[in-house]
Amino acid sequence: MVYKSIRRQSGVALIMAVVSVAIISIIAVAMSSEQTLLIRRIQNTILVDSAWQYAIGGEQFAALALQKEQVEGKKNNEDYDHSNEVHLSEEFAFPLEDIGGVIAGDMQELQGLFNLTNLESGNGAVSTIGMATFENLISQVGVPQSLRGGLAASVSDWVDADQQELANGAEDSYYQTLEKPYLAANQTFKSVEELRLVRGFNEIVPLPNNEEKTVFELLEEHLVVLPTQTALNVNTATETILLASFPHLNANQAAELVERAKEDPPFSSASDFTGHSANQPQNGQSIDWNDYLPVDVRSEYFSVNLTVSLGGIDTPLYSVLRRNLDDGKVHVVRRQRGK
Repeated sequence: MVYKSIRRQSGVALIMAVVSVAIISIIAVAMSSEQTLLIRRIQNTILVDSAWQYAIGGEQFAALALQKEQVEGKKNNEDYDHSNEVHLSEEFAFPLEDIGGVIAGDMQELQGLFNLTNLESGNGAVSTIGMATFENLISQVGVPQSLRGGLAASVSDWVDADQQELANGAEDSYYQTLEKPYLAANQTFKSVEELRLVRGFNEIVPLPNNEEKTVFELLEEHLVVLPTQTALNVNTATETILLASFPHLNANQAAELVERAKEDPPFSSASDFTGHSANQPQNGQSIDWNDYLPVDVRSEYFSVNLTVSLGGIDTPLYSVLRRNLDDGKVHVVRRQRGK
C-alpha cells in the first residue's frame, strides 16, 4: 500500500511538473511574441517619424525652389509664373540611398483654379462677380440647367452671414431637418470638400458616356480654397476656367489663349492677356474688365504633394505654400498628412 501511494504521489508530481513546464512555455512564447510585436511597433513608429521629417525636408526643398525662381525671374525680367516651369511641369524623386527610401512628388500652381474664397466680398456678403463666375463654372462642367439656380442660391446662403434663405437656397432650417443635422457655415469655405455639405452638390448628373458623377465631382478638379482672395493666373488657367471667368469668350478663343500661355515666353503681364486678339468680343462691344475677377500672370499660392517611401511604409504629405511676390520668401499656409 505504501509503495502504491508513493507511485501515485510520484505520478501526480510528474504531471504537475509537465503542466508547469507547459504553462511556463506558453508564457515564454506569449512574452516573446508580444516583445516581437512591441519591437515591430517601435520600428514602425521610428520609420513613420523619420519619414515625416524627410517629408518636411521635401516641403522645404519645394519652398526654396519657389524662392529661387522668384529671385531669378525678377533678375531676368521674367516676373511671371506658367505651367512650363520645371518645378511645376515635372515630378521630382530623390533617393534616400543610405536608408533605402525615396521622396517623390510634384508641385502645382493654385491660382489657375477658381478660388472659393472669391465668393465672399467681405463683412459676410457674397461677391456678385465671384458668384457669377461660379455660376458660369457650374454651367461649363455640364450641370443641367434645372440644378444650376438652386446650387448658386445654396452656396450664397452657405457663405453669407445671415439666416435669410434665398429662393431654392438653404439655411439652418433645411440642414437641421437632415438625418444627420448640421448648421450652415455662414462664412467662407475652409476646404473644397466642404462643398459636399451644401444642398444640391451631391446630386447625380448623368453623363453622355453612360457614366454618372455628382455635381461636386464635376467641379472638384477646378476648385481650390485659399486663405485670401486671389487674382486668376491666366498663364495656368484651363479653357474651362477661362470660359467661366470671361463670358465674352467662346471655346475657340479660350483654346487660343491657353495655347498662347504655353509659349515661351507666356503672357508677361495682365495687359498682355487682356489686349490679346483672342480676347476681343465677337460682337465688337468693349469689355469692362472691372466686371470680372482680377487677372495676373504671377502666383502667390502653390501646393506640394509628396510621398516618402521608407521601410515599406508610404507617408504622404500635402502642403499649401504662399510666396511673397516682393521678396520671394515662402511660408507654409496649410500642411496635412495625406493627399
